[in-house]
Amino acid sequence: MPAHDGTQFFLFITDDATRYTWCARFSKKEDLYRTFKNLHKHIERTHNITIREYRMDGEFSGGP
Repeated sequence: MPAHDGTQFFLFITDDATRYTWCARFSKKEDLYRTFKNLHKHIERTHNITIREYRMDGEFSGGP
């Protein structure tokens, strides 16, 4: 069921070292890559770091 703003999906990125979590919302599965890329850039820019590795749960590995 969509939220009041139309979003249906959430992307969570958690730093394993600090357990800090970022969240981004999006409306369609097709928006996942764009949302991920934007959040990745935001984290690197605001914290002046380079993200070297991601662990995924495989939710979107099969494609839309």
